[in-house]
Amino acid sequence: MATVKFSADLRTQIINTAKQKFAPQIDKVTAAHPANGAWGDIIYDKIMEPWLPLMMQLPRCFFNDKNSITINHIGNQQVGLEFPFTTTKLFPQCLPTNPVATRASSYNNSFTLADLPEFAPLKEEVIAWKRRIAAATAQQKEFAESVAAVVNGYATLAPALKAWPPLWDLLTEQTKEKHKLIVEREKKEVNLGVDLDRATALASWTKIRGIDQ
Repeated sequence: MATVKFSADLRTQIINTAKQKFAPQIDKVTAAHPANGAWGDIIYDKIMEPWLPLMMQLPRCFFNDKNSITINHIGNQQVGLEFPFTTTKLFPQCLPTNPVATRASSYNNSFTLADLPEFAPLKEEVIAWKRRIAAATAQQKEFAESVAAVVNGYATLAPALKAWPPLWDLLTEQTKEKHKLIVEREKKEVNLGVDLDRATALASWTKIRGIDQ
């Protein structure tokens, strides 16, 4: 009776499934970005402050209507977010030199903001947001590397499952069914060079938080 061997495709499938366990958490922290707040209106008002009273005196057809503004950077801090407005805003075709912000081009509404005290809270929010993404991504990487060490440390599935039972949750139903029909032949223990207790904790973490559903 044949054993389930670790083919390249099976190893790739298991490692990819391990990564996917953390994908919902990464998506969650990525979606919780600073652009969800009221910053769009604040940024617009600050950029347009010198000219807004004059703009309001002209017919609306002199301007483009915009529903959001994209911020590429605050000083040297990369942002890369689109900030919605609560109401449609007027945008001129071009802007005079402005100490508050530099427009990328006259054909879009993306800006680099000056590193001003008014934008310091937003900058801190962006930094904290990016750190949360980095932390979630690091957990995903750690878990995937631990799983890779397991599947690369054995030639067949049975001894790998014996060494680390949570591997079962990373298998497809087809692989599980095939494994149930085989007789374990390998008994040799392998030193994988990773902390399997830590990998198990990460696997349990995804279940507790319900992010692998």
